[in-house]
Amino acid sequence: MMATTARVTLALTLLGGTAQAGIDNAGTTAANFLSVGSGAGVLGMGGAVLGMGRDLNAASWNPGALGWVNETQLVLSHSGLADEQAQEWLGAGGRLGGSTRWALTGLYHGQGSFQGRDASGVSTGSFDVSSMAVGAQLAQNFGGRGTIGVGAKYVTEDLGTVRGSGFTFDLGAMLQAGRFGLGVAAQNLGGQMKYDGSAYRFPANYGMGASLAVPEHGLRFALDANFPVAYYSDVRGGVEWMWRDQFALRAGYRAELGADEGEPLTGPSFGMGAGLGGLWLDYGYLISGMGDGGEHRLGLTVRPGGFNMGAFGQASTEDPDVAAQRAALKARADEAKAAEQAAAEKARTAKAEAAKAEAAKTEATKAEAVKAEAAKTEAARARAEAAKVEAAKAEAAKVEAAKQVAPKPAPAAEPAPKKIPATHKVVAGETLYRIALKYDTTVPKIMELNNMVNETIQVGQVLKIPQPAKR
Repeated sequence: MMATTARVTLALTLLGGTAQAGIDNAGTTAANFLSVGSGAGVLGMGGAVLGMGRDLNAASWNPGALGWVNETQLVLSHSGLADEQAQEWLGAGGRLGGSTRWALTGLYHGQGSFQGRDASGVSTGSFDVSSMAVGAQLAQNFGGRGTIGVGAKYVTEDLGTVRGSGFTFDLGAMLQAGRFGLGVAAQNLGGQMKYDGSAYRFPANYGMGASLAVPEHGLRFALDANFPVAYYSDVRGGVEWMWRDQFALRAGYRAELGADEGEPLTGPSFGMGAGLGGLWLDYGYLISGMGDGGEHRLGLTVRPGGFNMGAFGQASTEDPDVAAQRAALKARADEAKAAEQAAAEKARTAKAEAAKAEAAKTEATKAEAVKAEAAKTEAARARAEAAKVEAAKAEAAKVEAAKQVAPKPAPAAEPAPKKIPATHKVVAGETLYRIALKYDTTVPKIMELNNMVNETIQVGQVLKIPQPAKR
């Protein structure tokens, strides 16, 4: 058992190389080839893909990216790595029902041959080291706004006389909000690699990423941060420019945080892509931070549906992310145009209604003016009639008053004079004035006839009464 463990530790040390030196968890994980990454287009952007990818290449980094795949795809990828190592990757996937996606992948990593030696340093011959992972993924799309994906991998390693195997899992999710994308992923999560009784954990990695698409200019930007359990944390950034969905240029940069100068994974990357119909070819080049040359990556994506759309070159090879953004922009432009037309029609209707209202208001004003003038004329006529009536009444009243104050006509023949007694005996309560009225004479006449110096009379006094003059 101890010998087996020693051989496994030696092999892991050889595989990890100088890239893991000085890291606290170095040498504690197995199957480190799973951390290399695959996909020439992704690696040409420095590996920044967690919040941007929408195809099978990106699904190997974030299973949530599989949820955006809308057609069947086949992917082949070859990478020439350092120390004459090579990586081959194969993937196939597509729709499974309305919103579910599937994928099957196979990854082979050949590390070359190593010289074996025993405890005395004597050569025991060379042995080949190779690794392989076979996986399956499922993803769900939620109304075109977000995805979630899960994957499982069966991993094997052949380290000469020692062989190991184990299961591990991947999880991922993505959100899309207009031009912006967000993604999170956990790779190589859980499980163990077992070598003849010895067990090692997988090189788990946790990452998050964001992206920005500007489809009207064919641009995409991505930024990722990764936190592996047995290596340096890193930051990755990338940009892509797409021309007419037929040619792409890419560039990126990866920086290992806290690593010494010359860390091999730190450095820029470049890439390009081109395609027609259902074929798309990608190329990526990574410059090592050690200055010992770079790594070449090639990838081929086949979309069988692209060959069923007529003449070669007529089917679009546009990236689903850009296509979705372009479609969203077109939809927004159509909505804006429709809204503008609706607003113009509403403005015209409002203007017509305002004109109608103004005309109605003018007509109402005219009608009110006519009505007021008619009322004014009617009031004037009524006042004139009332004045006539009042004048007639006044005239009638005047005539009636004149009749009442006019003297009565004299009688035809004067009646005989009233016979008046010659004397009058004063009784209680009489006055000289009352006696004068009684006999149709005056007080002075009575006083003159009776030689009176004042109007004082006494009860029982006999007064002479003046007689009317004879005619």
